[in-house]
Amino acid sequence: MTGESAMVANPRKAALARALEAARPEAAGATTALDEAVSAMKSKAWESGAADSFFAALTAGDNDAGRAGQDCLDALRQAHDRQPDQVPASRLPNG
Repeated sequence: MTGESAMVANPRKAALARALEAARPEAAGATTALDEAVSAMKSKAWESGAADSFFAALTAGDNDAGRAGQDCLDALRQAHDRQPDQVPASRLPNG
C-alpha cells in the first residue's frame, strides 16, 4: 500500500458516542429538575401576586431546561453522525 494509510476506527466518533451516552441521563434530569416545584405551585403551595410571577418564571425555566437538555443531545448526535466511521491512521496523532 504505497502512499496509502490503513483505515482505523475514528476515535473522535467513539468519543462523541461516549459523550452522547453520558449526556442522556443528564438531559433527562434537566427535563425533570423543576417538576416538584412546578407541581407544588400547581397545588397552590404559595398564592399571591409574587407567587404568580414566580410561577411564570418557574415554568419558563422548566421549559428552557428541557429544551437545553434536548439541544445538547441533538448537538452531540449531529456531531457524531457527521463523523466517518473510519479514518486514515496517518491522520491520527502518532499516526
